Amino acid sequence: FVCAAASATSAADDDDESTTSPANEAEPPSRGLRKYLHEKGIGMKDLPKAVVIYEGMSIVTELSTLTMTYTFQPIKAIVTRTGWSNSAALMIHTERTRRSAEAYLGRISTCLHLDPLRLVAAWAECTLIGFLLKPVLIP
Repeated sequence: FVCAAASATSAADDDDESTTSPANEAEPPSRGLRKYLHEKGIGMKDLPKAVVIYEGMSIVTELSTLTMTYTFQPIKAIVTRTGWSNSAALMIHTERTRRSAEAYLGRISTCLHLDPLRLVAAWAECTLIGFLLKPVLIP
């Protein structure tokens, strides 16, 4: 019985070796991250600092884009130049959007002395620009 168990164990070990050989074995994700960071000369203790810097840069980028879109209104400029601003459907949609924006952003826009419709449009433009710039901004 002992010999049969030993031969069964060695057969199982042979099976394990064939499926878990170094060529077939996938590296755990944390091991791959550590190896990548080590190759780049970055220690694990530097990660919190890198995350804080990345998030800070993201917030600065978002706020500056929001400020630029609120100030320059790129979509409004395009709509005005193309002649779509005289459309009756656009006017109805604009008024409906203005009422919704005032309902949701009333206190914020009053405190900051900002037009709620313009703020909503700027936020939409900012989101679109952020989406388009994401491949460039994410390292």
